Amino acid sequence: ICPLILGIFRLGIHLGACALVVLMRVIPFANFWEGGIFVVGLLSLVCLPLAVFLVRAYWRDVDTFQNQIMDFTLDNSRCACCETGHPDGRFCDRRILEACISAWFGSTAHFEQYVQSEVGEHLSFQLLNNILTYSVILQATSPALWRGFGNLAREPQERVLPELARHLALWLAVLPCILKLMMHLTHRLRARCRMISLDILLSLAVVLLGLALFGSAVAVERFVFYRQMPYEIAKGSWLAFSSLTTLLLCCCLPKIKLMPARDARKDQIVT
Repeated sequence: ICPLILGIFRLGIHLGACALVVLMRVIPFANFWEGGIFVVGLLSLVCLPLAVFLVRAYWRDVDTFQNQIMDFTLDNSRCACCETGHPDGRFCDRRILEACISAWFGSTAHFEQYVQSEVGEHLSFQLLNNILTYSVILQATSPALWRGFGNLAREPQERVLPELARHLALWLAVLPCILKLMMHLTHRLRARCRMISLDILLSLAVVLLGLALFGSAVAVERFVFYRQMPYEIAKGSWLAFSSLTTLLLCCCLPKIKLMPARDARKDQIVT
């Protein structure tokens, strides 16, 4: 199950990564860190909070879906033929469906209970936990690996394998780890603020935290591994450490749990 907004979100991550890679390839390396980084930072502070805002809105939509599916009944469902008054003596679709449901489930009450419990829980779990899987993250952030391959073409032969390990660590471990943590954080902070300005500031704070995590990963790579170990060993050690950290995160990070309907309604808006 993939709602339309998730397709747009995943495509946005991929296109944003592509744009960043192209920008870093077009602007010379020295000029990029002198002036280009400020352009990238400005664009990030505009686009990334919007992405966080949309993800938080998605979590609220899932809460609304949970409330609706828990209150599902056939009596409250709409039928086109009944709303048009059964023109030309047409058969009532509702009666046909209710007869089929009674034959399959024993009664309409059993069907309603099945939808409210098993179907609702299964769909809600998928919508909560399968929106950004590890494979999807790798697909969306693949431009980071493309940039790495481009840089490897200019490296001396003895530096190819160590640099490949560094780029693989970024693509396979660092980015998925940060995105997973950010998705769980946006779910925790999904409640809408009463003022739009506070909503924007909250989304911006999530972005700044994600950038801080990325900066921390870069700092650990450079100042812990590269300064304490030989160059060739440091690259491979960083790949192993970051991969192990991501593996532990994927194993230990709990699944997002379904929220009771009354709590979902209560968390729609906060002060």
